[in-house]
Amino acid sequence: MKKRVLMAVGGTGGHLFPAISLAEELMEEGYEVHLAGAKLASHTLQESFPTSFSDVSSAPPFQKNPFKALKAWGTLLKGTLESLQVLKSYQPDLIVGFGSYHSAPLLFAALIRRTPIVLHVRDSIPGKVERFFSRFAKQSIVHFPGSEKYLSGETATARMPLRKNLLHPPSKEEALAHYGLDPKVTTVLAFGGSLGAKHLNDLAAHAIQQLVDQGKSLQVIHLFGSEEEAAIYLPLYKKWGVQGVFLPFEKEMQYAWAAADLSITRAGAGTISEQIHFAVPGVLIPYPFAADQHQTKNARLFQEGSDAVTLLLEKELTVDKLATAVDKLLLDKDAKRERLQAYAARQGQTQLSTLVERWLT
Repeated sequence: MKKRVLMAVGGTGGHLFPAISLAEELMEEGYEVHLAGAKLASHTLQESFPTSFSDVSSAPPFQKNPFKALKAWGTLLKGTLESLQVLKSYQPDLIVGFGSYHSAPLLFAALIRRTPIVLHVRDSIPGKVERFFSRFAKQSIVHFPGSEKYLSGETATARMPLRKNLLHPPSKEEALAHYGLDPKVTTVLAFGGSLGAKHLNDLAAHAIQQLVDQGKSLQVIHLFGSEEEAAIYLPLYKKWGVQGVFLPFEKEMQYAWAAADLSITRAGAGTISEQIHFAVPGVLIPYPFAADQHQTKNARLFQEGSDAVTLLLEKELTVDKLATAVDKLLLDKDAKRERLQAYAARQGQTQLSTLVERWLT
């Protein structure tokens, strides 16, 4: 009989993409996989789910307002009861938790039913859910060195799992042709992820405009994060005479990364892993409201290991500063790409699926 794995997931793409990748890898090895978590039924990534899923109720439990806190804990209780039904129906041999409050009811239910837990900790500073449940987990698998000091119990380190389309990318020539971009012009990739894209969009667009006005030969792939943001900047880019591809979203990020010579992004663990995999130098602008400032810590650790990236804090950032940082990275972008490739080669090669399978044998 096939062993069954339940992924406790939810939240941003940064939480979901590693779960989707791990699910695909485990299914190829013959395991049955089911996804469960809060708000999956309405998630924009639902069509990317490789297997069945269950929705459970959840809410952030740490609220300053006592009435909101009471309501949140009531929702968590409801979600835990729903999760117990999911576990009773699916009978998993192992639960893999991917952090955020979206997964908390399932992890509580796992403790009640004594189902083994493994945690995937994607950021340099683990979240509250990961820190709490690490004491009950068989193992917490971290991505950034040093994360283990925040956790209880056994830990291990693995590289961030990437989606299949990213593991087998097109060539740079194919990617540029896919977008109809000029192979003789430097390509800048800009996107803000699923959180806080508005300010980054504005800074990136105006910095690129400034560099083009200064005579720099640049074209852009700008992913705005929403239709509304795209509607604001499409006419501006046209007015400025900046050539490129301007989209609300890109489901095939292998083309965007493969085409890019340089990037302007947030500093989520998933984004950084993709940047390292594609060896694209870039500017990191951490999301300033991330829990425990974990994106800033992610970026600092990355910058300490490679001069191919520049960390800029949003609260201190201006269009001039961003344009200057991009210009400096452009000076020797090819050499920086080579050093980033060497940095990638030094990263741990242990696969997350290998460590998870240890608890299924």
